[in-house]
Amino acid sequence: MKNRTIKAGRLFIHKNGIRAGVTVFLLTLLAACGADDNTPDMPQGDIPLDFGVSVDQAVSRAAETTASSLSSMGVYAYYTGNSNLSTSDKPNFMCNQKVERTNSASPWTYSPVKYWPNNPADKVSFYAYGPYAPKGLNVSGTTQSGPPTMEYTIQGAEADQADLVIAGALPNQTYASNNGKVSFKMFHALTRVDINVTNVDKAI
Repeated sequence: MKNRTIKAGRLFIHKNGIRAGVTVFLLTLLAACGADDNTPDMPQGDIPLDFGVSVDQAVSRAAETTASSLSSMGVYAYYTGNSNLSTSDKPNFMCNQKVERTNSASPWTYSPVKYWPNNPADKVSFYAYGPYAPKGLNVSGTTQSGPPTMEYTIQGAEADQADLVIAGALPNQTYASNNGKVSFKMFHALTRVDINVTNVDKAI
């Protein structure tokens, strides 16, 4: 085995175990589709979907991504008519839609704009993650049923390491249930580890 030098630095690891430099699987969260994926026509009304975000901060962790620093996210939306979300549904309304803002005081924007269904009883369910499409993130396509998934490979360069935050399902939303604003509560998917190495063997 080759000798390897460990330099002081930091990396992000999955909370369920230390996995540096390998692939981390975050299941039941993200689905992946490109911006070119086509979505079928939906019975949309004239009230646009609006978004809001909060990020949970654990007191024991020095988080990189905060509610004020998050400037982009990927959003998944499932239109199910008057039925509740099921494991057979696919992200037919939004699929890894980039939603962004210029700063914490700016509104969240995206294109093309989506609208609440014109039938007030029709339902849309949502998932989200942030930041949008960092290096090392691979996502599945529109053919996947049920909750979206993602696969994240920790990057070697510290500057390329993302502090991913995720929001679980917001199922069966209507305009009346949230006054038209979808508010995601994000949680950290990874844990940051600071590593400092000191050589105490002066003979080396």
